[in-house]
Amino acid sequence: MDIIQILPHHAISMFEAFYLGIKDEDVISWYDNEKMRHNGVSNLKNIISNPDQLVQIVDLYDSWCSMCPRNIKGNNYDGNPDTSCHTYDLPNPDTEFIEILGLKEIANGKPITSKKFFELMKEPQYSGETSKRISLRQIFRVQDDLESIQTIY
Repeated sequence: MDIIQILPHHAISMFEAFYLGIKDEDVISWYDNEKMRHNGVSNLKNIISNPDQLVQIVDLYDSWCSMCPRNIKGNNYDGNPDTSCHTYDLPNPDTEFIEILGLKEIANGKPITSKKFFELMKEPQYSGETSKRISLRQIFRVQDDLESIQTIY
């Protein structure tokens, strides 16, 4: 089984699909590029439907970047130097996203199962720049009764 690598800001899409019930196709709408969209939806479905799928939180070049048409190192590069992305030539720690999503302990570590990945994101507490601690449901303005949306795990 391949390991699906995830940048923390892309992990927000996993949270939206798994906990908020947003359709995979609606969550993955970053580019008007069929290969990019297909790759993103496929990865997302694998992560959500298979609790044993291995995922790894990384700070440089994840599984979505590999299909981005703007990524000069990717498998789907469109060859346009005017729109080429160099964002991930250096590590992008996504520090705030890692903290918000409760993924700090696994960032740039060993792969974990998607079951563990979603458990870590379930209800982390985030304080941000203030001392007030809030949950992801409060950040996303979601009612607490959404526990029943995903009963896969």
